[in-house]
Amino acid sequence: MHQPIIPGLPDDLALRCLAKVSHGYHGLLESVSKRWRDMIRSADYARYRAKQGCCGDWLFVLTEQSNNQWVAFDPEADRWHPLPKVSGDCADRQHFGFSCVCVYNRLLVIGGSYAPLDSSVLIQRPLITDNVLQFDPFKKQWTSVARMRTPRSHFACSVISGKVYVAGGRNLSCAKGLALAEVYDPLTDKWEELPPMPAPLMDCLGLSYKGKFHVLSDQVGLSETNITQVFNPSINTWCTMEDIWPFSRAMQFAVQVMCDGRVYTVVDWGESLIKTRDSEGGEWYTVGSVPSVILTNHTRALEAFSYGFASLRDELYILGGKVLKWEEAGAGSRVSVEEIVNASSERRSRRRRKKMMMLYLWLGFMYGLTMCSLTWKCVNCFEFEHSQPLPLQDWNNNVTYKAAAAEAEAFAYAYARRTPPLMVGLTLVNAAASKGAVCLDGSLPGYHIHRGYGSGANSWLVQLEGGGWCNSIRKCVFSKKTRHGSSHYMEKQIPFEGILSNKAEENPDFYNWNRVKVRYCDGGSFSGDSQNEAAQLYFRGQRIWSVVMEDLMSKGMRYANQALLSGCSAGGLAAILHCDEFRHLFPRTARVKCLSDAGLFLDVPDISGWRTLRYMFAGVVMLQGMQKNLPQGCTKRFNPIMCFFPQRLIASVRTPLFLVNTAYDTWQIQVSLAPASADHHGNWNGCRKNYARCTGSQISFLQGFRNQMLHAVRGFSRLKKNGLFINSCFAHCQTERQDTWFSPGDSGVCWQLIRKIDKSGWSSNLRFQFTLGMVSRHVGILEI
Repeated sequence: MHQPIIPGLPDDLALRCLAKVSHGYHGLLESVSKRWRDMIRSADYARYRAKQGCCGDWLFVLTEQSNNQWVAFDPEADRWHPLPKVSGDCADRQHFGFSCVCVYNRLLVIGGSYAPLDSSVLIQRPLITDNVLQFDPFKKQWTSVARMRTPRSHFACSVISGKVYVAGGRNLSCAKGLALAEVYDPLTDKWEELPPMPAPLMDCLGLSYKGKFHVLSDQVGLSETNITQVFNPSINTWCTMEDIWPFSRAMQFAVQVMCDGRVYTVVDWGESLIKTRDSEGGEWYTVGSVPSVILTNHTRALEAFSYGFASLRDELYILGGKVLKWEEAGAGSRVSVEEIVNASSERRSRRRRKKMMMLYLWLGFMYGLTMCSLTWKCVNCFEFEHSQPLPLQDWNNNVTYKAAAAEAEAFAYAYARRTPPLMVGLTLVNAAASKGAVCLDGSLPGYHIHRGYGSGANSWLVQLEGGGWCNSIRKCVFSKKTRHGSSHYMEKQIPFEGILSNKAEENPDFYNWNRVKVRYCDGGSFSGDSQNEAAQLYFRGQRIWSVVMEDLMSKGMRYANQALLSGCSAGGLAAILHCDEFRHLFPRTARVKCLSDAGLFLDVPDISGWRTLRYMFAGVVMLQGMQKNLPQGCTKRFNPIMCFFPQRLIASVRTPLFLVNTAYDTWQIQVSLAPASADHHGNWNGCRKNYARCTGSQISFLQGFRNQMLHAVRGFSRLKKNGLFINSCFAHCQTERQDTWFSPGDSGVCWQLIRKIDKSGWSSNLRFQFTLGMVSRHVGILEI
């Protein structure tokens, strides 16, 4: 007699109900009866769940010190589940250098090396294997499947169209690494040989991106020119391309491809910035940062490293890792390395601590973290219990994190819901090539222009784009494959916001002016004039400036009765350097002024006493041959390198100049004041990312920087023609963003710039309103 699965319900309805139960609770379901257990472990039930769309997404994890004990995270049940122990001859050995992928609802653990678990054995000859293990989450069983053709470890692996591709890696018979590649078809359980890679790679990682298999070098200490080897399955051939991935190769887990094709990466554990790639423009931009860690036995938030980075559905996960923790020890303090899950307060000598730090960093390189981005997820990481899902929507639209104040959240919501900004197309300067005025890669320079009307028909605002500098051949070679080095990678349209907005309610002074944004593609603040033939690099910033100005003059700018040159960051520095040149383009009757936003870069020591920014600027000035283009009044008195610093220039600029800067400029704090290269123990990690976590001594150091900035502008501010607004916000570039340029009401995130227009048109006064939260304070009127 047939017994129903659930008494009182038809079997098809009962099966549908059970299929909706999270996989993490299947153990409870199996304990109901033998029939339920057999049904839930059957292939028919697995196929039914897949057909009904009930297969959940799991994250598989193997930790460093777990004795090969895999665990799985079920996000629906919010539970961790141990997997059965892997059996076999190597079950008692440490498994590392393998790859894991998920395909057809199965977890595959491929290849790798085995070494004794006993860490006291100093010389260990690893066993490199070709073995492939498969875990069936329905049967809860490990089985062996077809072996690889070549034993390998530390190799590239990824899944494309249901097949597993592997390439490169280590093998005891190949001292320089493997070039061999092969592909596995889970449906036929067979490996097939692929054409070898163009060059062997010993340590590499694989990435499935746009239907192709990317093999990236994973070696720390990269050469000047790094390449990515790419396999196209559709034509069964390899090709090479210049490396486009910005993350540190010491982090093997650093790339995740979401289901919508977007790529996310963590850039450098010292900064822990999460970036995504614009697939059209090829540019990487920051969307967030890795959260700090709160330990129960420590009062301060700590920054993690050697953590896992995984994607699951539409969320990114940070898993476990280690932290550097300062502890008081008698008259001084010490730093210790602690695992996030098991924080230890054991004291060690300074030499012992240094060895431990080196050991942990080495383990981070050796064992790494392996990810996959399909229905079932897997990751080989250090510690997993401290996992934090990071909803992606918190990073969109430059809004706030969930921990932000309610006022800031309300503003961010209103800002995200406002009408879309004006999109303006790119105009290339076709006459530039004949004059040698080209971008780093030799492509044409360009700008975006939106015509003025009415009272602003003869008023012009020219904004110079920023984007850092390239101070070495390697950095410039990388930059020429981005929008900051080539017009081929520039966006065809960009939004005009902030000071470029065409909305009177958002930009009451300049909304109807002729507004121009000049794209930045020379890496030298529009001031270089040289080239490097070997690297095919063109440093022609000064020529780009000249031809763009000529082109704009021919399009009506020569008739301007008032003009403003502005710029942000590297563009703000360029606005200072070219301010007087800009003035000379117009007749004496025209009113011409300049505005530099976040361009006041200071020559000051960093936290280690080294002048990081001076070293960077020295590379820029010498590499790009800009000595002859810097203001001669400065170069006659100082080394040309020093004349690239605005503090040496601003007092000698004859044209009215207005400076907008923060006394706590975030770019300068992160790159020139407390860079990771100067922060050997990671003491500034928390302060760099969240300034509420700065210690008293760190705040004092930053206040010292503020005082040096105020001292640098003292002589400049005494000249009546000049003006400045230096606030105490932690920001960088405030005139380009709508939320910091002008916001209706009193809900500006940090400060509002309110301009008062008098009868003469463009006011000679600027009124600034400082807002913090919902409180506004007028701080005065400054003449320019």
